[in-house]
Amino acid sequence: MNHSYVPSHMEKQISKEYIKRDILKPSDLTVSNIAERFGIEIFHYPYASFSIKRKNHHFMFLDTGLPTMQFKLLFFHELCHIIRHSGEQDRIPPSLKKLQEWEAKNFIKYAAIPYHMVHYVKGKDIAYTAELFDIPLDLCKERLVNLDGRKNYKRGPIFTQLVSALSGC
Repeated sequence: MNHSYVPSHMEKQISKEYIKRDILKPSDLTVSNIAERFGIEIFHYPYASFSIKRKNHHFMFLDTGLPTMQFKLLFFHELCHIIRHSGEQDRIPPSLKKLQEWEAKNFIKYAAIPYHMVHYVKGKDIAYTAELFDIPLDLCKERLVNLDGRKNYKRGPIFTQLVSALSGC
């Protein structure tokens, strides 16, 4: 797969955060490893999940009784709130809360197959990639469609120069 496209801001941010914490290959993408490297404490919580940031301390309250893959996706969802959001959702307007939840849902596919690891993807083999990254087939397919759809998009040299110039603003 030729991945010569300009990654989204979210993809860049996830890769930057992962690289900074030495999360460099698919086998590094375990919940326990990511939690340790981000300094996140996970607590069993049998109700709706949530995360809290307090200065340099991060806490996730997750249903640890969920199946492994579902737990991992829930972890990525809450990781988005830690990396990208501030404030407490019960104190923000409903429209902003809805936007944050949409972003966290979208974040999952990028956190599961981060931009700096797409070189591990072998063609369009969904089953192989899903197994390698330990994610559900439907999420893997969505991410591979996303990668394939963007490879022809934003490839022009003028656009690339423009994006590079504007990203410095």
